Amino acid sequence: MKSSSVNVLYSLYKKTSRGRKVKFTKLLLLAISAGLVEIISIGALFPFLALLVDPGKISNIAPLSWVFSLFNIDVNITTIKLTILLSAIIIVSGIVRFLLINATIKFNFYLAHELGVKIYKNILYEGINTHYDRNSSEILSIMNKLEHLVWATLGSIQFISGLIMALFICTFLILFKVEFFLPLIATIVFFYGLFFLIFRKKLVEGGEVMSASSNKRAQFLQEGLNSIHDILSSHSQRMFLDKFQKIDLKFRNAQIVNQIIGPAPRVLMEVLVMLLIVSLTYISIGESDIYVAIPTLGVIIVGMQRLLPLIQQVYHGWTQFNGNQQIFIDINKLITTKANHLAVRREVGFDQYIEFREIYYKYKRHLPMVINNMNFKIDKGSKVGFIGSTGSGKSTVVDVLLGLISPSKGCLLVDNICLNKEYYQSWQERVAYVPQSIYLLDASYAENIAFGILPCEINFSRVKLAAEIAQISDIIENSVNNYNALIGENGIFLSGGQRQRIGIARALYRQSDVLILDEATSSLDIKIEKQIMENLSKIHDITIIIIAHRYHTLQGCDWVYEINKGSIERKITPEALLAS
Repeated sequence: MKSSSVNVLYSLYKKTSRGRKVKFTKLLLLAISAGLVEIISIGALFPFLALLVDPGKISNIAPLSWVFSLFNIDVNITTIKLTILLSAIIIVSGIVRFLLINATIKFNFYLAHELGVKIYKNILYEGINTHYDRNSSEILSIMNKLEHLVWATLGSIQFISGLIMALFICTFLILFKVEFFLPLIATIVFFYGLFFLIFRKKLVEGGEVMSASSNKRAQFLQEGLNSIHDILSSHSQRMFLDKFQKIDLKFRNAQIVNQIIGPAPRVLMEVLVMLLIVSLTYISIGESDIYVAIPTLGVIIVGMQRLLPLIQQVYHGWTQFNGNQQIFIDINKLITTKANHLAVRREVGFDQYIEFREIYYKYKRHLPMVINNMNFKIDKGSKVGFIGSTGSGKSTVVDVLLGLISPSKGCLLVDNICLNKEYYQSWQERVAYVPQSIYLLDASYAENIAFGILPCEINFSRVKLAAEIAQISDIIENSVNNYNALIGENGIFLSGGQRQRIGIARALYRQSDVLILDEATSSLDIKIEKQIMENLSKIHDITIIIIAHRYHTLQGCDWVYEINKGSIERKITPEALLAS
């Protein structure tokens, strides 16, 4: 293993908030308190049973006479008083244990909430290249893994609290009767340790299989749902089902192994411990008077009744963690990700121009340049088009313009300021972007147009204006509930052209200085596209950048830049482009 179990847990602990660390400390203190109360309740049983057997003999029992003398307790204390005292101790012990269980469960699930929010936040703020490099199914599976983490973390916390309480009880029992409890506890620890050493590798391997299989399961589910039209039309359900069935069976087999290993030793240990108790008790009692032997037997029975479940809890908690260790590592990686929201923000204005100055870009060091020494300038308020074949670099130009990626070399200039990550947030607030493929929320028209705005904060006047310019207002206003009508998952009830118009309306709602249309009208007929372009041209002082394959989409542009192999091949007017 690359990381020890303790290092993985400690690494995750360091990522938690200060408040969570404080609560964990309180949890440990509560576990210590529970341990102390447990040994008091077990220890109080001895004088109680001794008093019941023969009240007159209490002063003859050395440990009891010493305790009674230390706390100035009358050796002639009545049975009823001792019964009340023992009952009170047992009640307090039960309350403390309940508080510990309550605190453990609350801590665990709030920790899972904190980690889930932190992971989702990091995902949303990660750079675009990270998303390009990672399969989206990994993100979907990580939330499923988080549920496994909840129970693995609960096991880890129970391991710690159980270990603390078990240590207190073991110490007390060994001090109470060393010749009896030392060999008994040593035997229990030896066999549990042996079980763990035998099965640890199996647990870790099972955890790795579950982690990898979880990613694949999410991937196959996503591929099946996204390809449902092709699957139904080609009757290829069997292939997708076979792939899912194999990986799910692998996942379940690993789960079975991990779930069996945890509780397996308990049955064997209960039988072994009972035999040891019977044997040792017989030997011990045979050497003692009855008024000592019966209280001792009571402490043995109650002590082991409390200790065995705690040792099983410790073992099961540790197996739970080791069986899910890879999931801890996966979660830890996503929490560790340094997201862009940590960057310092600097403001940038836009009053004059945008310029690409000697820009180069490649996605990875070993890959070729996607943009090669690109230079162009876009004046504020102008309308500029880009055209080029597939793979020429148009999408990468858009990502640089949006501040989603930084040039490998060169500068993106805005009013003679070379933008870096500190300026990106300010710049992105000035730019609205419409991609070719629009993702729509399973929400209302208004919520989709006012994307990223809480429903209670939506400006409906702006929504209606944006819809009118995008030529979608008539369709919305003729529907039931008009702007509050639901459009289905990813706009399933809408045509491709209608989805693109909502995408344009979404960008216009932002009222940005720059509008980038990346093949944003490819599903529209020429008449509607022309009307939208005319509406856009009426917006005062907006800079429009159009990326297109179709020549007629670029009509009305001031200039068109033709991109070839990552470079500007020529700068030309739309009329000259059509003529050529």
